[in-house]
Parts: sequence; structure tokens; C-alpha cells
Amino acid sequence: YYKQKKDIFEAAMNKHLTGLAEWSTPVSGMFIWFKLKLRPTASSAEGDSAALIRERAVAKGVLALPGTAFFPNGQTSAYVRAAFSLLEPEDVDEAMRRLALVIKEYNAEGEQT
Repeated sequence: YYKQKKDIFEAAMNKHLTGLAEWSTPVSGMFIWFKLKLRPTASSAEGDSAALIRERAVAKGVLALPGTAFFPNGQTSAYVRAAFSLLEPEDVDEAMRRLALVIKEYNAEGEQT
């Protein structure tokens, strides 16, 4: 069951997030941990997924946990954890499409400054 869900999720990631994120295929579990390719911030050369996820992705209806939630010191992180166990295939594709749009918009803002 979860392998099929993971395969659907990863196919949508390949379709929409290639070039915008990096990940390794999980071998078990219900989550995928991936690194967004974000513009640098003052606190991190790799970017910070927290503001992007909490403010921008949520506003577009995409729920995920920013990587900083998994570090005891709250350090900035370009990583994100997302669950793939509950969504229907069409919802997964739409979520990845929306996340890709958010990443592109966020990175484009950095190019304009």
C-alpha cells in the first residue's frame, strides 16, 4: 500500500520538482525528506524552507513540515518532510505543482533584488 503511495508521490516530484529539489527514494515509512533548492538567505547559504512552507506553501494549500522542526536548536534548513500516505494521486500531483510554483516565485524574488 505505502509503496504504491510513495511511487505516486515520487512520480509527481519528478514531474514538478526536478531541478527545484533533491531527494533520495525512501525504502520504508510514510514520509519523504527532501531538500529545496532555494535562494540563499542571511542565515543560510542553502536557503530556509520555514518561511516558504509556513507562509507561502500553506497559502496555496500545500502542507509539509519545514526541516527546522526536526533540529533541536531550530537551525535553518532547506529541507522539508512531507507525508505521502493520505493523498489521492490527483491531489499529490496538484500539491507538487503548487509547491513548484511557490519555489519558483520565491527564488525569482531573490533575483529581482
